[in-house]
Amino acid sequence: MGTTDFTREEYQTEGANGPSKRALKTRRKLSRRKDHFLHTLSKHIVQRCVEEGVAEIAVGDLSDIREDGNGDSRNWGQSGNKKLHGWEFDRFARLLEYKAEEYGILVDRVDEENTSKTCSCCGQIRDRTAWSVACTSASPVKRR
Repeated sequence: MGTTDFTREEYQTEGANGPSKRALKTRRKLSRRKDHFLHTLSKHIVQRCVEEGVAEIAVGDLSDIREDGNGDSRNWGQSGNKKLHGWEFDRFARLLEYKAEEYGILVDRVDEENTSKTCSCCGQIRDRTAWSVACTSASPVKRR
């Protein structure tokens, strides 16, 4: 670790007068790296979908992940809360939508419930142990 590197915990530290100039500079650097990663990843996914003729991308709708059933904030503990609120799932979905729209690809935000039990080919919900039987559907993705 170099002299200007911080651990993840040090990014979060606040002194009596707020974060140091060094910590702010490091946070900005981390933010730029996250932006670059999200842009690159979304661009790669859309390019791959164009190459494969995919017409629709399904993205999990995580808009209510931070709230419980009553609409109150969930408490995941100090570390869990920082990780969850630093997770940029909505920003990534918006970048994906923006880039996919240019190629006429629909980005559909889907409910996460039963996604591990739902067949990507036919949409049938099955028990996880039933996946040993192959689906008879022709294609696992919606093509143009």
